[in-house]
Amino acid sequence: MPNNSDGLEEEHERWTEMESEWISLTDDLRMDIDNHRRHAADLEIELRKEKTASEELNDALGRAMLGPLTSYNDFIEQYTELQEKYDELVKRHNVTLAGIVDVKKAAAKAAVKGRHGKSFAKSFSAELTAIRAEKEKEREFLKKENKGLKIQLRDTAEAVQAAGELLIRLREAEQYVQSSEERFSLLEEENAKLKMQMEKLKGKHQTEMSTMKQYLAESKLPGSALQPWFTGNEEHLSEDRTGLVKENEEQTYKRNKAISYKSTV
Repeated sequence: MPNNSDGLEEEHERWTEMESEWISLTDDLRMDIDNHRRHAADLEIELRKEKTASEELNDALGRAMLGPLTSYNDFIEQYTELQEKYDELVKRHNVTLAGIVDVKKAAAKAAVKGRHGKSFAKSFSAELTAIRAEKEKEREFLKKENKGLKIQLRDTAEAVQAAGELLIRLREAEQYVQSSEERFSLLEEENAKLKMQMEKLKGKHQTEMSTMKQYLAESKLPGSALQPWFTGNEEHLSEDRTGLVKENEEQTYKRNKAISYKSTV
């Protein structure tokens, strides 16, 4: 009896010591898992923000790329119209100069013909009056055309300025995309490290589970004694694996969006 009592006492002390050590190990493991779970949740939130920002940026870039094309086409049309009006004004000016040359020639001929000078003076005066009236109409027309050209040139200058501002915004957007890609690369590296740590924790957990089962077998206690603890830890590991899979899906989506944007540009 004394031997049996001493053996039971030693077994009890051994089991108490192993139980205390195991509780300490499981608490440390649970704290590590909780910390990694919170970190994974923070990464998931960051990835969602990056995804939303990427979608908004792609939409803005799409609209911005259509804007310069429209402005450029409008600018070409305005330039063509201005060139046509300029050519027309040059033609009218040449006609006016030709009329003046004809009048000078007629006056020179009238001066030579003295006997017809009086009648020619009347006709010449009438011709000059008609020319002055025509020139006055031409002057009014030129004023209106000049005013219209100034307005169009002002609009064109504003369009060019807007296009320049748009190019600046596009450069800023490209810099933002580059910065987002760099942040995404850092997140991928951090996620890879996190995954490796989770794999190590999983291996450590499996090793400790095997050790605990061996202790249970040696201590001759029923396996159901720690069944609730096994179930709880398995649920924690399942949640961790689900979080990692979801995080990898978010990263795959983000990487595809980045590749799609590069190919579009």
